[in-house]
Amino acid sequence: MVSAINHTAESRRVLTQAEAALARDDMPAASALVWDAAASAMRSIAETRGWKRESEHDLIDAAFELAREAGRRDISRSVQVARTTPWLVEEGWITKDWIAANVETVKKLLKTLDSLEI
Repeated sequence: MVSAINHTAESRRVLTQAEAALARDDMPAASALVWDAAASAMRSIAETRGWKRESEHDLIDAAFELAREAGRRDISRSVQVARTTPWLVEEGWITKDWIAANVETVKKLLKTLDSLEI
């Protein structure tokens, strides 16, 4: 099996971009990058596992499957938080502080993935 550490390097790079977008108060960009970071990690894992990965729905399904296999519901919850972040910004329902909290949620997700054998 391949460690998830190999799958999270791109996601960490994207999260750095999200933090930079937040620093310049570009909430739409930051929120999109939160999802991009989580999606990148799930896409890589899905590819490794031979799971579908072409759509957002596939990536959400991959998160549910991985969470089930690992006994870690926080995996699917974190991916769901990341996925809703751009929509919540678009609707004007979350603030910069919430986006920053969602960045932290994805960081925790990546740390969890690092600890798993994928």
